[in-house]
Amino acid sequence: METHNCGDESMFIAKHTNNTVVTGVDWENHVKKNGAVNPRLSCPICAKPVERSGSVNHVVNYFSHADGTLDCFAIESASDSHRLGVELTVKALYNRVREIFGLPIEIDVERRVGDQSNFVIADIRMSSPFQIVAEVYYKKVYLELVRRLQTLFANNYQAFIIFHTEGRHDVEQVEQEIQRIAPLQVGRFDPDSLEVSLGDLFSREHVPVSPAVRDLLPIHIR
Repeated sequence: METHNCGDESMFIAKHTNNTVVTGVDWENHVKKNGAVNPRLSCPICAKPVERSGSVNHVVNYFSHADGTLDCFAIESASDSHRLGVELTVKALYNRVREIFGLPIEIDVERRVGDQSNFVIADIRMSSPFQIVAEVYYKKVYLELVRRLQTLFANNYQAFIIFHTEGRHDVEQVEQEIQRIAPLQVGRFDPDSLEVSLGDLFSREHVPVSPAVRDLLPIHIR
């Protein structure tokens, strides 16, 4: 059984009883407009009830597990900027799938796709109703895009590729390089507006991942 690698931060997002994911800012605006109500919010990852965090001195510190257990997004090796991008991408992906298909969703973070001999650790892994991974690139030097996509496709996953707009890579340039092998747009996370665009869905039908194709890409991408 997999366990969550949790730290001591609180979360920026939570799931509302209407089955949409909201941010702390969304909820603050809702309370200001409608008055204080019993939120009945839950964690979008583990489904535990959450409550308003007592600490508001950090952008991600809005919601905590009501039972006092550590939250599901804190990864020791991840920066606050990357974590925020991951949380908001969970919100964007969850709400899009829910709006279009209206089906129950199982989603998790920092989870393995593949077997012990060939796997990737996905930033976000949706296992139901569809198998979709979302990767949020921030400071990573080598993207290993083709290898990661090969593993995901071999395990029947599709992928959204999102770039932090203030990260290491020039997003426009990376997108142009990727379009040499597939006419797809990458997603973007803007930390100023807190907006996420998921971009196009990368699938085996649209993205060739052969060694010959890999060699067409710059070393830091392939």
